[in-house]
Amino acid sequence: KDPLLSTHIGNLAQLLPETRYVLSIRDPRDVAASRVAVIRRGNPNATIADPDILRICQEFIASYAALVKTPDLFHNRAL
Repeated sequence: KDPLLSTHIGNLAQLLPETRYVLSIRDPRDVAASRVAVIRRGNPNATIADPDILRICQEFIASYAALVKTPDLFHNRAL
């Protein structure tokens, strides 16, 4: 459920070779807005700078990296 846990999906797929996956890819704009809201909850006066946006983008990309880097692992197992 947590997008950040999806960075481990490749390991999970190797450990459980019979499993199937249903993936939903969130709109990156919604992800960024959500992460900014989390930052501001922690510090209402936080200034969101370029490094913060870069980190948010890197987290988003990392969430789906296993699917892109190991497509054979998810062949006929992901929808």
